[in-house]
Amino acid sequence: MWRKIFVITTGVLILIFTSMLYPRVYGLENTSAMLRIMTTPVTKDFPIVINNSVFKTDDNGVLCTNLPRGLYSINVPAVYVINETTRVVFKRWLDGWQQNRTINLVKNVNLTLGLTHYHPVSLKFFDAFGENIPENEIDRVELMSSNGDHIILTSPYENIWLSSNHLRRAHADLLAKTTTYRIYRVVMHGKNVVYRGQQIFNVTPNGIWEISLLVFPLEVHVTDFILNTPIKCRVFIYDLYGDKNSPLYIADALNGTAYFPKIPRGDYEIRIDGGISLPTPLIFRRPTIEYIKVITPSICLIIVPIGCLFSTSIILLKKKPEHRNKILAVWLLLITFAIALTQIIPGNFSGRFISMNATPIYGSDEKLIGFRVEIYNNYFAPVSLTYKGSDVEIKIYNGTHLWTATLESPELHDEEMGDLKIVSISPGLTHHIIALYPLNEEWNIYSKHPLMRGDYYVFIRLYGISVPILTITLQSELPKGFTEEEQIVDIPYQQEP
Repeated sequence: MWRKIFVITTGVLILIFTSMLYPRVYGLENTSAMLRIMTTPVTKDFPIVINNSVFKTDDNGVLCTNLPRGLYSINVPAVYVINETTRVVFKRWLDGWQQNRTINLVKNVNLTLGLTHYHPVSLKFFDAFGENIPENEIDRVELMSSNGDHIILTSPYENIWLSSNHLRRAHADLLAKTTTYRIYRVVMHGKNVVYRGQQIFNVTPNGIWEISLLVFPLEVHVTDFILNTPIKCRVFIYDLYGDKNSPLYIADALNGTAYFPKIPRGDYEIRIDGGISLPTPLIFRRPTIEYIKVITPSICLIIVPIGCLFSTSIILLKKKPEHRNKILAVWLLLITFAIALTQIIPGNFSGRFISMNATPIYGSDEKLIGFRVEIYNNYFAPVSLTYKGSDVEIKIYNGTHLWTATLESPELHDEEMGDLKIVSISPGLTHHIIALYPLNEEWNIYSKHPLMRGDYYVFIRLYGISVPILTITLQSELPKGFTEEEQIVDIPYQQEP
């Protein structure tokens, strides 16, 4: 019994001694361990230096290697350029923030390396009608990232490197989250021209951010206070609350109309150099047409004769009361002449005797296929005008119902339209009659100025009231199509209410 116990104990001791001695004798002791480093977000071919030896991550963004047990220094670059559109920046480790570290590799070790990817983006700016705004007109752009960073950018606005991700630690893991950017503020000529936070963008390699700005056209019409005729002058626009010695914008109104194609949203004051007028405050929030009356020396032509006539009338009434009816007849004649001078005659040039209706025409599939356009003369004043285009001639003459045409185009059939609308070319263009006509199966619009892309609201002026006609969307600039003969009917249109 004791002999068996002795034999077993001796065998076990020999086995233990042999197992301990065998690796030492033959150099086969297991002295290696696995080091695994995972990048987040996944970053291929990212270099990691371990004890002066360079390793790179695989296609899955992971570095996995067996190393002898011991102390190792791990170094990673602060910034690494992968290609011309991607840069990688060290952010943190899962268990710490120090860029370079030392580990004691006595067993398998898993590490998580947090990185941030940067890509170049460019900013393009457009006004409310989709027309490009040069970047040199933009003072600065402020961004607010989903990571909480407030970023201020100035010109140039091309190839701006921004991070596409940020890191969040969730318990025992490190997560890469996509970074979004909100347009917090765009300052143009000292005015903020965006609604804060409404436009959101992500960062992609060579991405282009198209930023829509609250920049609109402004037209200022200056007329004589008495005669209602256009006044040649210069129009100045100032900041309503700023320095009144430094105008922000200046334009000449050679024919009584000053046009400012791109004015930032804001509060302004309009002043006229020519004649006498009070400063006009302007709360500018959309395409606008402003009408300003100016007192000119012509007022003397009215006030002086009227004053003399009035004095003479009083004297005559006192001395010869029997001439009262004659004096009243003279005053009635003068009032009639004044109405004709200030209302009827200018009306012949302002289109207040002409009205138009345009009704959309829909096919069986409820898609827009054309417009039915009707032109009316609404007053007794004689009107005889001719408008010619390459495909159609419009004659306007004295009468009630002047002209009806149905304009159809296959191109319109591709445009989806909602509910039937008798809707109303937008403020920002000179006010002349606008004619629609089909040309080469495409819609063409005539105006004295080229029409850019965007939505246009067509208005006419009838008895001093804006009458909406229709709305048209232009996808590209259209050439002029009409030539004018004889007189021009000037049809103003107002901003959309």
